[in-house]
Amino acid sequence: MTLQGSDEQTRIGNKAVLNCAESLKVARAYANLLGEIPSSFSSVLRTLISDEAKGSLSNNGKFAIGRLLKSPALFVPLYYGGLTFRGDAIKENGGETPDALLKTFSPEDLSGLVATTYLYRRVRTLISDEVWSDLSAQVKPAAEIGGHVGVGIPKIGLTMGMFVGALPLLALGLFHRHAEKSYKVYRRHLRSKKVPMDLDVEMTTWGCTRFDIASVLLQIFGYGVGTANTFAQGLSCLTTEGQGLPDEVYRFKVATMWMKELSTEGREPQIKHRGDFYPTQQRMSVMLSAISGIAANGSKFNFLDKSKDDAAGKETSPPEVEVEPEKAETPLVE
Repeated sequence: MTLQGSDEQTRIGNKAVLNCAESLKVARAYANLLGEIPSSFSSVLRTLISDEAKGSLSNNGKFAIGRLLKSPALFVPLYYGGLTFRGDAIKENGGETPDALLKTFSPEDLSGLVATTYLYRRVRTLISDEVWSDLSAQVKPAAEIGGHVGVGIPKIGLTMGMFVGALPLLALGLFHRHAEKSYKVYRRHLRSKKVPMDLDVEMTTWGCTRFDIASVLLQIFGYGVGTANTFAQGLSCLTTEGQGLPDEVYRFKVATMWMKELSTEGREPQIKHRGDFYPTQQRMSVMLSAISGIAANGSKFNFLDKSKDDAAGKETSPPEVEVEPEKAETPLVE
């Protein structure tokens, strides 16, 4: 498919309306700029997502994620991600070890940490240092604030909270990858209007929006068409407070409202809340403290930028995860 938005075709101001199927087709072409996800990541994500549906981490899941965590390059950022979102539990479960991560996080949350870290690093390799400096400065706090909202409101969840914050922003890197000048024109447009996004301009310039690309990424990672569609629907509802939306869509819409209100005003959204999407007093306190800290001082651990050189312990490689044999399942292979 020929992508829109070449440096000779930059257009600002003309509204383009494409049907959902067509814009998603275009979005998939942009997502393909990432290249194929290595099987070492894709197989782990599929296994963890399957385990979440079954209700617990299987031996296959332990084997798959344990093999991935043998690499300090991935273990270290995930460990600091653990400290970011559930630091007390990480310390109680053993500290800087793979087992601590496995005991602390659900299969889905492990998948979310892996997917976000992988995508962050992959997009970094595709764009210029100048653009990455600007983009990563937006992605890092958004991922952490979204994650804290998801932890505070379990109906949203850590993984989907992180995705709400990070994926649409990382999708912008693919717009830049395709046409650098078009992207720079768009960034100037946003600054001049003092707005975080202009979906009409994105659709006109590139034939899809950041939310379309984020939706496709969810499908590629293995979260399913249903989740991908409700994700895009919830984030695209810009003119409503979510009344009348089904819970599957509302979870993403309300996540954006909590993220915006907590990071800018330090308070809950001033809306009529659905009971299941309102945190307990204890969760609210923890969430407010974490997000106010990010807003005031930036990230405490900056987990997405961590590398093997940031390992806290003396060992250069994390110990292996111990897995009991499970005859009913066959270990994944590369």
